Amino acid sequence: MTGLLLKDYYSLRGYLFRQIALLSLLYVVIAVVLKSVALLTPMMIMGITMTLMISFSVDEASKWDGYAHTLPVSVNMLVGEKYILFYGVLIGGAAVVGALCCLLDVLFFHEGVLPILLSTGACVLLYLFVSALLLPVFFKYGVEKGRMLTTLVFLIPFFIMVWGGPFLMQTGGDLASLPWMAIITAVVATVAVFCAISFFISIKLYKNKEF
Repeated sequence: MTGLLLKDYYSLRGYLFRQIALLSLLYVVIAVVLKSVALLTPMMIMGITMTLMISFSVDEASKWDGYAHTLPVSVNMLVGEKYILFYGVLIGGAAVVGALCCLLDVLFFHEGVLPILLSTGACVLLYLFVSALLLPVFFKYGVEKGRMLTTLVFLIPFFIMVWGGPFLMQTGGDLASLPWMAIITAVVATVAVFCAISFFISIKLYKNKEF
């Protein structure tokens, strides 16, 4: 498993670091102009998720899947490595972005650290769900063939942020009375179960795929 992760790390590190650095610079400038870090967390997490898709494109270009089946590694390991890569980088990147946003807020904007942490956590759960939807598609069809569905799936977070934000603002007076601990626990458990189901679906699809 470590060797598989290193394979993706070495093939992605230059592109991944350049993209993250560029996105960080762009969204920090936007945050300074808007005098708010509200958009920084969701946009950075979305950028990280989209960048990780390149790992499938690199595998397709190098015909990695056909070669991988000649190695002493199981299908579970090949599929599991992608899930670890996506979820590990997504959660780790979100932690760094959240810390950066909190630092910027404390130094410059003073909007409050708690909303930033809540927004970061919500974005992580949302893009874990999005990744769980997309990974089986990538294992079945690849990134190029699954591009249309990928675009449609990435519209889910957009509509949630566009429609969900105003809705929460309008109903803000009733939010304090909601059982938030129970809601958060239920959402986390639901996303975890969905990710597990996605993993087993990907294994089945990958086993039946012809190379």
